[in-house]
Amino acid sequence: MESWRPRYLRGSRKEKGRILKEFVALTGYPRKSAIRLLRHGYPPPHLHRPGQRRQCTPDVKAAFLLVWEACGRISPKRLAPFLPEIVAVLKCHRELRIRPETERLLLRMSLATIDRMLRPQRPKPLRGHTTAKPATFLRHQVPVRTFADWDEGKPGFLEEL
Repeated sequence: MESWRPRYLRGSRKEKGRILKEFVALTGYPRKSAIRLLRHGYPPPHLHRPGQRRQCTPDVKAAFLLVWEACGRISPKRLAPFLPEIVAVLKCHRELRIRPETERLLLRMSLATIDRMLRPQRPKPLRGHTTAKPATFLRHQVPVRTFADWDEGKPGFLEEL
C-alpha cells in the first residue's frame, strides 16, 4: 500500500481511478476503504485504551464476593452504603484478611462497578419461557357470587353500612 500511495496522491483524476481499480482488484478492499487508505495511509495503532485504568483486581473481586456472601447476597444498592462498616466488622472478627491497598480499592467501589462484578454471579432470567400455567381446572372449582346468588333471608346474613 505504501508503494501505491505516492503515485495515487500525485496522479490526475483518470490515473487515480485506474490506480484505485487495480488496488481494489489486488487487495479485495471495498472501494471506499481503498480510497481512505490511499489518501491517508493506515491509521496509527492504539497504544492504550481511553478511559481510566481498571481498579478491580482479582484480590478486590475475591474480597468483595466474600463480603457479599457474608451479607446474604443482598442487592448492591443495599450493600454499597454499608460496605465500609461491614468490611471493618469482618476484619475485626478475622473473617476477612486483605492488604491495605486492596481494602482501599474495595471501599472506593462504585455501585456500577459492584453491579458489573456481580453480573456473572446472578442467575440468568428465563426469557420466552413462562412458569405460570393456565388454571382452568381451578376456575370451575372456586365459587363466584353473582348478583343473583345473594340470599338475605338466610340466618347469619349481616350487611354492613
